[in-house]
Amino acid sequence: MAAQMNPKDQFSKLHPGFPVKTRIAIVGGGPSGLSAAYALCKLGYNNVTVLEKHHTVSGMCLSVDIEGKIYDLGGQVLAASSSPTIFHLANEAGSELEEMDSHKLALIDSFTGKYEDIQVADDYVSAVSLTLDLQDKAKTSGRIGVHAISDLAYDSTPAFLEDHGFSSVPKSVAYGYTASGYGFVQDMPYAYIHEFTRTSMAGKIRRFKGGYMSMWQKISESLPIEVLCNTEVVAIRRNSSGVNIKVKQNDGNLITREFDKVIISGSFPFKNGRTYRSPSLLEEDADDEILDFSELEKELFRKVQTIDYYTTVMKIKGLEHLPVGFFYFGEFMDDPETIGNPVALQKFYSDTNIFLFWSYGNSANVRGQEVTQLAIDAVKRMGGEIEMVILQQRFKYFPHVESQVMKGGFYEKLETELQGQQNTYYIGGLMAFELTERNSSYAMGLVCKHFATDELIPRFPYVKRLFTLKSECRDKIPRELDESKGLEFPDLSSLDCYLKYWGNHNISCNKILYRWINDEGEVMGQRTFGELHANAACIAEKLLSSRKPVINPGDRVLLVHVPGLDFIDAFFGCLRARVLPVPALPPDPLQRGGQALLKIENIAKSCKAVAILSTVGYQLAVRAGSVKNLISLPNKNGKGSGRWPNLPWLHTDSWVKNSKDAPSVSIDCNSVPRADELCFLQFTSGSTGDAKGVVITHSGLIHNVKLMQRRYHSTSNTVLISWLPQYHDMGLIGGLFTALVSGGTAILFSPMTFIKNPLLWLETISKYRGTHSAGPNFSFELVVRRLEVEKNKIRKYDLSSMIFLMIAAEPHNTLWIAACASGNSLVALKLHLPYADIVHQ
Repeated sequence: MAAQMNPKDQFSKLHPGFPVKTRIAIVGGGPSGLSAAYALCKLGYNNVTVLEKHHTVSGMCLSVDIEGKIYDLGGQVLAASSSPTIFHLANEAGSELEEMDSHKLALIDSFTGKYEDIQVADDYVSAVSLTLDLQDKAKTSGRIGVHAISDLAYDSTPAFLEDHGFSSVPKSVAYGYTASGYGFVQDMPYAYIHEFTRTSMAGKIRRFKGGYMSMWQKISESLPIEVLCNTEVVAIRRNSSGVNIKVKQNDGNLITREFDKVIISGSFPFKNGRTYRSPSLLEEDADDEILDFSELEKELFRKVQTIDYYTTVMKIKGLEHLPVGFFYFGEFMDDPETIGNPVALQKFYSDTNIFLFWSYGNSANVRGQEVTQLAIDAVKRMGGEIEMVILQQRFKYFPHVESQVMKGGFYEKLETELQGQQNTYYIGGLMAFELTERNSSYAMGLVCKHFATDELIPRFPYVKRLFTLKSECRDKIPRELDESKGLEFPDLSSLDCYLKYWGNHNISCNKILYRWINDEGEVMGQRTFGELHANAACIAEKLLSSRKPVINPGDRVLLVHVPGLDFIDAFFGCLRARVLPVPALPPDPLQRGGQALLKIENIAKSCKAVAILSTVGYQLAVRAGSVKNLISLPNKNGKGSGRWPNLPWLHTDSWVKNSKDAPSVSIDCNSVPRADELCFLQFTSGSTGDAKGVVITHSGLIHNVKLMQRRYHSTSNTVLISWLPQYHDMGLIGGLFTALVSGGTAILFSPMTFIKNPLLWLETISKYRGTHSAGPNFSFELVVRRLEVEKNKIRKYDLSSMIFLMIAAEPHNTLWIAACASGNSLVALKLHLPYADIVHQ
């Protein structure tokens, strides 16, 4: 499995590695936790629970409303071309972003309040070559998260840069890194600076309309998962068989939940850990461990530090000269000894005097009050006046390790030994680097690595969700088709009983049942229920009165028809006569021998057929082909040279045509077939060996057709669009028979017509207001490829009538289906497809 992929492609060929009902708990509803939940749902897992101690999901992507405007206190901005995972989720959730072109990036003097622009673009350009080189090497590792870069850039930043010919980190990169809460660059392994740089350097800066928190809330509300907010985890106990999690609910009650797996996000494991640049790096008292740490977990996590990071919001007079933007305090960026002083301030909106200040503490002698006072002092020095300290938010931020720890193989142990131990998996800033894009990408990567398999055949039966988010499903419940006025669906025991019922009903007898169109979409023929009923009776009479050969009920006859309505007449005529039809693929009549003819020969012998039912035109073509082959050179090797069976040919099309001018002859076909009586024989394709016959009984067939009718939500108002082969079960049973039993209508064309013009499928659905259709995965691929080839043509297909689309007969590629379902703007296609019941069989 690829470590990093486009989110649209990441899950297309993966299957769940565990049963989809596996009980999975996710501790923490921030970007990591919700991204993991999204990935699990994408794979088909359906028993996922997110436990969040706060009143809402979003983690450190915290947004607040201050005087009617939304401010982001934590996660805030995205670089357009460096955040594919977040942009994918935003698109899925329908969250809008806005560009921040007007936001200035500048240095500000904490003594004068004067500012000067910082050359961001030039600084990032100078780091591009090193960043791209490292990233190319990381990609080849097949690893995810910081693990991918940890062997390449574990040295401290000054040492790493010196070895690579750089004197220092470009100023705007260093200031952006430190202001964002990741520590001072000189303290960090270069791996972390690399993760920051590669996620920040490409594309315009954007933020979410309505705040970053709103996007995660939409994801949370739309995923088919259980989300429990105001639920604090107080104990986790694990063993080889599962996980017990004790939680405190909002009402104070303690309950214990049982799970099979647990995914732990954020700084939860480091609650009693060390703080970056604290006077004391000793661990705090950890007697009341929430998590029953293993020895390996203790060994690794005691090496982790977190950053004491603050956002302080104040209302200030006297700084009106500052435009909208981010302002770095250079003197506090450069000197770690000034910790506690603000490293940056931000003005969110031009028409307010509310400012955000970003600062470091040390969890000891520099904490909330000290941080606030130092920010107030800076404001006063710049000539400002504090009107109000609105709020302060403290974050336990960016779990990380020092250079020597990283060099010692910390991430190798974490990923190869710790992940999955005791049914536990870890996601979040330590593994991924504390940026939302990195967190989301890693969480999805971990799920793909540990909860999925790329084996061709799934280990467990499951339904792969085309639309992961409930909001994408629009109406949530498939639209139902009512029955036509005056019609009710009858409960009958055979196909022929349904044909007689609809064919004799005063409302449906003149209704078109089947309509056949050609390559241009023009109607070449049609059958009403009444016409098919009459044609079936005619053919049944001719079969039972035949003397050359004599045909009795129960005899087998081959149906060798080119795609069209004549085949349908013949099939139902056989059913009416209680003769067993054996549909077969018609060989090319002009071709010498070949597999198709060999298959016909084998089927005829296997089923002991007594005749071939076909059309005048097809038999003439076969005779012409035989003459052509007689005068051509003989087949030298003789391999695969099948012969037409030595059976009489009966022309069902002539019978039907001549019956229009002849008086009808009644035969006794009113008896209902027994449940165990054979209905027809269907032979397999023979693609991997000789074709094998499958016996289809009347009861088995009608049971399945009725089941399909219910599952497809099919009624007398159904309009089926089908190009599937008539001799194949998908086109025959799932298509022709279901349309007939439902009392609906089917618009049909041949498979070769579809292959030549895949877009005729969409055109026909749009023209005839199709409600149902089906096809194997390759057909959707053909449609999308043709649209891409003809992307300069404006096409308008209204597929809003569709309520059921089935992808069957082979493993499907979700990407092609999604492209067809949603429409592809690249090909100037307007596709309107509401929630349709899309099923893969």
